[in-house]
Amino acid sequence: MLEVTVNQGDKLKIPLIRKSQKKTAVSPKLVTKSYYYEIVKDKNCAIFTFNQFVNPEKFRVFLQDMFADLKAQGIQNLIIDIRNNGGGNSELGDELLKYIVTKPFSQYEKTLVKYSDIRKEYLLKASEIDSTELKNYLRGISGTVGVIDHTKNIIQPKKQNEQFSGNIYLLISGQTFSSAADFANAFKFYKAGKVIGSESGGFIISAGEVVERQLPNSKLILNVSSTIDYNIGTTEKDVHGVIPDNKVQPEKALNYVLEKLIK
Repeated sequence: MLEVTVNQGDKLKIPLIRKSQKKTAVSPKLVTKSYYYEIVKDKNCAIFTFNQFVNPEKFRVFLQDMFADLKAQGIQNLIIDIRNNGGGNSELGDELLKYIVTKPFSQYEKTLVKYSDIRKEYLLKASEIDSTELKNYLRGISGTVGVIDHTKNIIQPKKQNEQFSGNIYLLISGQTFSSAADFANAFKFYKAGKVIGSESGGFIISAGEVVERQLPNSKLILNVSSTIDYNIGTTEKDVHGVIPDNKVQPEKALNYVLEKLIK
């Protein structure tokens, strides 16, 4: 919490957010492989290690090959490990959900947008105004708040014969941020399987789309969010990460699933 003293001694308390909540954040602990899987035959199980939300085109091919392989081998248990996933492109989450969610879905509920002259000035300098989103923002009345309803952008799942029909376990931790946390929330909301581990580092309600300003006296750079994103199924009270179904120390989560949940 940041406390600022303003005119006449009044004090303003401002809650701080972690930088890693931004949708483009990536975990500082980068790994060589962004996503890969292995088969554990004696458990009739596949362990899908998913470390970064990057390169959607390659990911689509990877998923198609992986799920075809799991079907061919008759694998009935899938562990998706995003304990060290710092996020990236949320489109990858949509691609994975297509294989494990049985009904049309959306990862996001809504976005609140604060219209301001400051952000309009920023956008005009930083971007070419060639998208519908930017044009709509410029038409917004400064000082008001608009709502973007994401539930209208429904995504269709894969056909039944392409989907994974077995048991699914999702491993998360305090190092699960950004789009990885968004995916975990949707996974839990649509009841795709059990979530195992500790609360995600990324919040399911998060600030985004910052405007950068320099304070006149201190010359410090201040980033002010102009939007608030609500993941699917969230309300104003859900200022927290994804809560697992089974709370387990993250480093023990994989063994917990293999030894306790998969018979």
